[in-house]
Formats: sequence, structure tokens, C-alpha cells
Amino acid sequence: MVEGITIRRLEDPKAPVLDEVAVVVADALFDGTVGQVGCAGDKALFRKFQRALAAGTAHSGHLYAAFDDRTGAVVGSIAFFQPGKTIIGDDEQRAQGFNAFVATLPQELLPWWTELAPRVLAELDKLVGEGGKERSWSAHSFAVREDYRGRGVGKALLGTGEALAKADKMPVIFETEHLHNVHMYKHLGYNIVQVIKLDGLGDREYTLFRKDVFT
Repeated sequence: MVEGITIRRLEDPKAPVLDEVAVVVADALFDGTVGQVGCAGDKALFRKFQRALAAGTAHSGHLYAAFDDRTGAVVGSIAFFQPGKTIIGDDEQRAQGFNAFVATLPQELLPWWTELAPRVLAELDKLVGEGGKERSWSAHSFAVREDYRGRGVGKALLGTGEALAKADKMPVIFETEHLHNVHMYKHLGYNIVQVIKLDGLGDREYTLFRKDVFT
């Protein structure tokens, strides 16, 4: 428990809550490949993408948000998917907003989303080991508002998915390219599987993590 913070699963979130989640995640992850390349540095477009991911996760996976008890504001969020599922990985999930997002993209960005991104996601899935996401819980879109970091909010959010994975006797896996997340995950007991560079993403590195929460 974090004093003054409540963690809740969002199973049927209203539009204003999805908007808040999108802002928090977009602010934290905007400097990554999707924000800078896939969205061409357009933060409003990146927020639309994160909102679509949040809506899809609430429908097909497990979306959690951290709320400030005093203000009611969303101050952190994380997405978890059960074994065999992944982010934007099925038609029903994509129908929650991702398809509409792609339909609004400028023509010059479409190849990145329709050709490169699916190939990169498939390559990452192959690299996680131990059956990949078929035998693991996976975490995505993990973010905490900068003014709330260092208070245990991130650890509490991660703990929601770790509990689900522990009940299934499976590990938690994810990938990140954000340096502050790399340091935090290591501190929280996650092990680096490998650091990779993927074709088409230039010099950007992805760190693959795994934690065996059931041991």
C-alpha cells in the first residue's frame, strides 16, 4: 500500500479516465520510438495512440491505474496481459480505438504502423524465451507521473500483475527502451534477458526483462 494512493483495475473505464491514463503514459514515454518515429514527434497523436491502447487493454487484458486519494487524479498506469495475449494482439482489442487511430494517420506514417511495427512486435515476442508470451504474463505502457515517482507507486502497480503471474506460477516479462525504467526494474528484482537493436529502428535499444515471481 502507498499512503494516499489507491490502485484500481479499470474494467469498463469512462472516457475521462481513459483520457487521464493516456496523458500520464504519453508524458512518460513520449521520447521513445513510437512517440518520436511512429507518431513523428506529435504528442497529441501519441496520446491518441495511448488512449487506444488503454481502451483495448481494459477490454482484453488487465488495465490498472493509480489514483491520488485527495484529488482523484490518475498518477500512474500499467497494462498486463495474460499468457497467450498481448497488446493490440486481437481484433476485439484493436476495435476499441486502435483501428480508428490508424485510420486518422497521415499517409507517410502508415508504412511504419502497418509493416514495420507488426514485424518488430513479432521479433520481440520471439526473443523473450521460455515459450514467449504463451507462458508468461506481460507488462506494457508502464508509467508514473514524474511528481509521484520515488513514492512506491510504480512498485505497487507492478505488484498487481506480479500477483496474477504468481497465482499462475508464471514469470512477468516486458521490454523497455526508457533508461529510467531500466534502472527501476533492476532495482525491483527484474533480470535483463538481453539488450537488442532491431532492424528499422536505428540505434534505439530495447531491454528485455523477466522476473520469476513464483520462486
